[in-house]
Amino acid sequence: MIQKMKDKLSLYMNDSRFKDILFGSLYTTLAKVVAMVIGLVTSIIGARYYGADMVGFSMIISSILGIGAILSISGLTTAMLQIIPEYITKSSEHISWSIYNKILYLMILVTIVVSTIYYFLSGAIAKYMFHNPELGFFIALSSGILIFRAVYDLNAAKIRLLGELKLYALFQVLPKIFTFILLLVLTFFFFNKYNLVYIVFSMPVIMTIISSVYLYKYKKSQPVDTTEKMIDLPKNKTIFSIAFPMLVTSGMFLLIAQTDIIMLGMYRPTSEVGIYSVVLGLLLLITFVINSIEVISGPKFSKLFAEKNFDELKYVARKSSQLAFFVSLPLIMVLLVFGEWILSIYGEEFMYGYTALLILLAGQFVSSIVGPAGYFLDMTGYQKAFRNIVLMAGALNIVLNYILIPSYGITGAAIASFSSVFVWKVGTSLYIKKVFGFYIIYNPFAKK
Repeated sequence: MIQKMKDKLSLYMNDSRFKDILFGSLYTTLAKVVAMVIGLVTSIIGARYYGADMVGFSMIISSILGIGAILSISGLTTAMLQIIPEYITKSSEHISWSIYNKILYLMILVTIVVSTIYYFLSGAIAKYMFHNPELGFFIALSSGILIFRAVYDLNAAKIRLLGELKLYALFQVLPKIFTFILLLVLTFFFFNKYNLVYIVFSMPVIMTIISSVYLYKYKKSQPVDTTEKMIDLPKNKTIFSIAFPMLVTSGMFLLIAQTDIIMLGMYRPTSEVGIYSVVLGLLLLITFVINSIEVISGPKFSKLFAEKNFDELKYVARKSSQLAFFVSLPLIMVLLVFGEWILSIYGEEFMYGYTALLILLAGQFVSSIVGPAGYFLDMTGYQKAFRNIVLMAGALNIVLNYILIPSYGITGAAIASFSSVFVWKVGTSLYIKKVFGFYIIYNPFAKK
């Protein structure tokens, strides 16, 4: 198996058609490995000094903030990734800035609406959903942070489109570095039981400032394009017609990822939320690897589809799935063998999460063999079909969490998460087979 993996990676290294995705993925994966290591150290310090209860409290706030961010972003970031490559082929690179600005203004307007709703509902959410009025102040505070979360997400997408892969990789590491530094400073010099929450709020602000300054300087350094063809920008209706299905899709993704946290917070002790969040944190590197391949291959899918180069599109899609499997498998095996010992480093109470870790690892294995199927549909104009599949998976996730969490806690949450991931991953792959005539799933056991 090891020799087979080496042979496959060697083929990728010598594949000129695939080098962009390979090296782009390597940059971002390496950055995320560094970020993961820093994040693990940070989470261990947080768990040991603040305990599972406060880790869980901060994760509930982080999940609530994440849901608000998805509503604020409204699928506009992913829509920009699809629209800009198409318009560049019609005009020039310079038009991408005009589209970016237009989408930014739309996003700010949506965020103002979402933030206002968050602010006025903060008390009710804390009291009636989580039965913890203490959360109300922090939910209200999160309404002011949403604009930074939304703008940073858009900025990061723009940096990806610029092809600045090393810089994009750096932006994966910086939040973890700043989080680590802030945690050390606040813990050892300004200890407060809510420090973990304050750190959650500070990261979007810091990263929005840094990314905005970079994009401003980058744009100023670019020469004026006198050869640009004058074409009309996409209308707001067109943008939202692309963005809305992606909003639903992104919302369901978030539900699949965060419903576990939210419902654990509603039905179980906060300490269980903390334990489950640590388990999810251990899976981040695998998720990062798969996502790194998706974010690099996504714009390539869009470009090849726009050019109607379907043979190359099929080739890149299937190679992406193979790469996702061979890079993810060693990480899955490490957590499978050493997961319980790793959890013990956080503290004895965190070992309770080992069963949930095993179940979630099964979901990661499914994700690794399917690869970037969701991105493939989004970038080839089938975002509505993808939305419907993810809606089904998200609904299943909510129902299973509601049934299982009250009785089985984090193990029930893990079962619900695995089930929903299986449905949307396999469902998207089957849909690609139906429309494009090939399976994107990589079967490592198939004879070549």
